[in-house]
Amino acid sequence: MFKHTPWNLDAYRFFFGPETEDYLLLNKPIKEFLQRDDKFFLVGAKGLGKTLFLRYKSLQFHEKYRDSMRFNVNQTELTENLNLHPDTLTKEELLRFEAPNLWRLIWELGLWVMIFRIFELPISPKLEKIVGDGRQISSIFTRLLNNRGLIEEYRTFLNEFLNQKSKITDGVAIFIDDVDQALHTALKEPHLTDEYFEGKVNPSVAVWVNAQMGLVDAIYNINRQSGHIKIYATIRREAFEAYTGEMRLNYLQHASFLHYEKDDLKIIFEKNIDLLDESQLFRKESRTLIGQFLGFDRLQHRFAIDLSGNPRQENSFDFIYRHTFGRPREMMLMGAEIDTLVTKQAYLNDSNEARIEKLRVKVNEVASFLMNQYAEETIPYLSDSKLLEFVKKVRSNVITKEDTQKLDEDFFKQLFNFGLVGYVRAVNMQGQLKQAFNPPATYNYRKPEPLPDTDYFLIHSAMNGRLMERHTYGNFYNKYNIIGHGYDFFPNTDHHIHDMAYYLPIDVSGNRMNASNEAAGHEFPLIEIYNKYFDFQNNPHRYELFDQNWGTASKVLGLLARICYCNRLNKQFLTTDYSPIMKELSSELEHFYFKRQYNARLRDSSSVQAFSIFSDKLIGRFITLGCYLVLDMRINWIYQLLRNGLIEFNDETNDAAFPYLSRSFFIRDLQRTEPREPDNPEHRQIKQRIFNYLSDCEKESLKTFIRDASDEVQFLNLIKTEEHRKWVEESILRKLWRPD
Repeated sequence: MFKHTPWNLDAYRFFFGPETEDYLLLNKPIKEFLQRDDKFFLVGAKGLGKTLFLRYKSLQFHEKYRDSMRFNVNQTELTENLNLHPDTLTKEELLRFEAPNLWRLIWELGLWVMIFRIFELPISPKLEKIVGDGRQISSIFTRLLNNRGLIEEYRTFLNEFLNQKSKITDGVAIFIDDVDQALHTALKEPHLTDEYFEGKVNPSVAVWVNAQMGLVDAIYNINRQSGHIKIYATIRREAFEAYTGEMRLNYLQHASFLHYEKDDLKIIFEKNIDLLDESQLFRKESRTLIGQFLGFDRLQHRFAIDLSGNPRQENSFDFIYRHTFGRPREMMLMGAEIDTLVTKQAYLNDSNEARIEKLRVKVNEVASFLMNQYAEETIPYLSDSKLLEFVKKVRSNVITKEDTQKLDEDFFKQLFNFGLVGYVRAVNMQGQLKQAFNPPATYNYRKPEPLPDTDYFLIHSAMNGRLMERHTYGNFYNKYNIIGHGYDFFPNTDHHIHDMAYYLPIDVSGNRMNASNEAAGHEFPLIEIYNKYFDFQNNPHRYELFDQNWGTASKVLGLLARICYCNRLNKQFLTTDYSPIMKELSSELEHFYFKRQYNARLRDSSSVQAFSIFSDKLIGRFITLGCYLVLDMRINWIYQLLRNGLIEFNDETNDAAFPYLSRSFFIRDLQRTEPREPDNPEHRQIKQRIFNYLSDCEKESLKTFIRDASDEVQFLNLIKTEEHRKWVEESILRKLWRPD
């Protein structure tokens, strides 16, 4: 008797008895496809289970309707898999069918032939001579393709079927699979030398996409034309994403998109561990299934350390998962290979450290295989030569924005769209940074996504094998970050944590550093919280959060500089050309959380809440300094920005603005009368005096901001003309205040 076995990679041997669903992961899109008759298309990348769940839907139909419905396949076969034999249909012949409307016509005609033959109904004698006596879609489809010269007659044949559709009086269900793979096999060789990316037309890729979307169109039409007919098919996600025609929304209503979260894959992995015989488990007493399987729940990273110098740790499942592309088939392969490892006597006899090292080696070995497989199946194909060149040029698995300038931009964008390169993004109001990689096959190859605006890009862990062919451990891997989708990211902190004096301002407004000031919102001298908050030597995690928030504030100032340039250009040249750009940049600013606790009262100098408020004040203080000293923004503009997240260049005054900034940020010598005239020596002296009282941290950061705001102008595409660029350089940048 058949029974469920762990790590089963074969979708054709899965359904054993009524308990089948106990061993399947049925998430929302899968349930939707299985339970709704109007979900005709199961869309997904390779390795997500399209074949498995199309077969399961077919099985459900057979068991539910039995003899009351007709099928194109029996209960053993469950699906018909398209097969295009190279002896009967060559690549050159396929390339003659690039146009989408031809594929729609051929699929629709072929499906009607199949349906009529399922019902033993006669077809046109002339058409019968073309398709022969074939009953399966593969033979009908191939014969129709081989007689392209009769294409105009195909339209006549199709109209004849539409006129006779009322003859279909009983239910029929058709299940078609492997269209993508059949086409992929037929078109594979040209892809290896005929690359496509941004502007280069590849007929093979166009055929691969259009053939599948022609099937989608044909199924949609036929299912709507007769309530007795239900046709279901699997479609590759890359093909569906590439379709942007007017029917896209219609097709979306009838499509289910396979997608798995990490927790879904963990459930699948654990279901398979649960299928193991108890004698195969390494540590039966462990409280977790992964611990029973491997003998440990967590492991230290080889290279990544925290700021105290201790190795960063991760969950064992997370380690396995981040070396895949997040697909069930990959998790099954990982599980099978690890299962072979952990049941060996040598593994049982090893120390825990040795077992962890063996797991690392095995996982990276499988990851290299998965990487090679993924490179073969991507549409369009990855260029081996360009991938090798990329591997040679990168200097770390964390790539800075500056380093991307040394790389092939188009190929780097391709790697990003394929999910082989990720990026870092802020995910919450506190500026916490997370890593993100695109899932497989979610890109539109005809219109790739642009690279995100980020300071750091990341190389997928599945590429470790290729990277290590060119780089050594010691000088390549970022020493502060474990790379993986959803993992925290800690910015480059190769510099040491400075002594506390580096963060202490020389002085603040009034006598607030050395005395409490309830009217200004602190019930103790500010020096107390400065000393406690900046004790980073004993609180490295607080330093990491501070560094992230400080970086976020620097990004805010960079965006504000561009907005100010645009505002000045509009005024100088009496134009509104820069207004849309200002709107776009302002929209980008909305991603940053401005409405912080700037003006909140500090009731003590050591609680978590007090540190949170103080951190907000420090960030607001730095933004205010950049706006006031460098960008010459008015007090009211800064007030509106920090209070409401809005930047409005108007001449209005608000009596509350200056007291708010003074109370919140204790900047010594901040003045209500704004020193906004760059040629005025007195105004420059006011700014210098304020600067002199700042901390070394604030001084260095402001100098960096001034340098970056000046240097980037030559690269800014937002400046419309060379005349405008020159004016910015001469009238703004050369007059920009710079500290002595």
